[in-house]
This record gives sequence, structure tokens and C-alpha cells, in this order.
Amino acid sequence: MPADYKAQNGNPDWEKVAADNARCVCSTHTLTQPGYHMLKFWMVDPGVVLQKIVVDCGGLKSSYLGPPESFHR
Repeated sequence: MPADYKAQNGNPDWEKVAADNARCVCSTHTLTQPGYHMLKFWMVDPGVVLQKIVVDCGGLKSSYLGPPESFHR
């Protein structure tokens, strides 16, 4: 690497993803009727891991990598 190499023109999005070892993606959906709803995911690349799904029905507080795991009994 040359002595005068400067990494100041990097890609901030890639740098954050690499530092967190995660990519957070958000989508918004409007449900028009009450009742049960189904959310489906398909594997399209064996190198991608889905680790967490966060459903925010209002009141979710901002945090670094999302809220802690909750459970339903």
C-alpha cells in the first residue's frame, strides 16, 4: 500500500455493515383487517442468515441493533 494512501473516500454504508456484522433493513406494511397474518421468507442465497425479525406495532424505542429477544408462551 502506498504511503500516501488515504481511506477518506470510503463507502459509509459498507463500513457500518462491516463494523456491525449485520445489515438492518426496514419495510412498512399496512394491515387493513384484524386477525392472523402470515409473513413468509424464502432462502435465495445460502450465505445469508436471517437472525431477527422485529415487528413494531407502535412504541418501539430506538436501539443499536434492535430490541432484545422476547418470547411468547
